[in-house]
Amino acid sequence: MTLFIIAVLMAVAAIAASYRPYVPAYLPAYAALWLLKWSGAVNPGTWILTSWGMATAVVLIADMAQPRMVSKATNGLAHMATGALAGTMAGLCTATYVWTAVGAALG
Repeated sequence: MTLFIIAVLMAVAAIAASYRPYVPAYLPAYAALWLLKWSGAVNPGTWILTSWGMATAVVLIADMAQPRMVSKATNGLAHMATGALAGTMAGLCTATYVWTAVGAALG
């Protein structure tokens, strides 16, 4: 139960961090996925977690490769974060991982 609570708190922190570029939101979000798996609340396959880990690594590298002024800019960040969150929630309604990712990208 403790892992589940920590995972939920990390997921909420990731959502809050997506509105501010100073803290990377992708790291606590990926950690929350692993904590949810370890708590037994969800049981995604190893390939799902591996693919999301590779996506997290790509985002981390892309974030580090950009100039600091670009990666920490806040222009339109709230609109993009809200759109991605809404798209993710719409994708979750289909209960498939693919449409969840597609929904986030379209949002």
